[in-house]
Amino acid sequence: MRAKGFTLIEILMVVSVVAIVFGYSLAVMSSVQKVARSQEATSGLLHVLSVTNENAMQNRSGDSWGVYLDYNETSRDVNEYIIFLGGSYATRDVAYDRTYTVDSAAQITDASLSGASPSDGNDHEVVFSALSGETPQYGNITIESLGLSKTLNISRYGWAVWE
Repeated sequence: MRAKGFTLIEILMVVSVVAIVFGYSLAVMSSVQKVARSQEATSGLLHVLSVTNENAMQNRSGDSWGVYLDYNETSRDVNEYIIFLGGSYATRDVAYDRTYTVDSAAQITDASLSGASPSDGNDHEVVFSALSGETPQYGNITIESLGLSKTLNISRYGWAVWE
């Protein structure tokens, strides 16, 4: 008479199948998290630019609004984005500064925001004119995060879109 239960081989087969499925799901989850972190870094900049453009077009506080991209020109690591009130970051009214932190994996690999003038790829600010929302600092910003790269195009009319 045969004993009831599972054999050692049957148990090992089930454990092996479960381990393979678990390993595959971890790889997929890692990839999903990588994409999510990358999208967070890029969508954060688009949000900051949109809010700043809206502030300028609505003439909040009666002046131009801008975004300062605080990043290291050598390592390209982004520290933060700063929304400011005024015609430039240097002459801004610091009482209106709003700082947005950025994922530590984000890097600005190119920031060419000089409009029709030549750029060295290390531009740091975009200023939107009051009421019109237009900017003389139009161009492209390329952000890389965890190996994924996206380029944001800012038109002279102040519209920002991903390429």
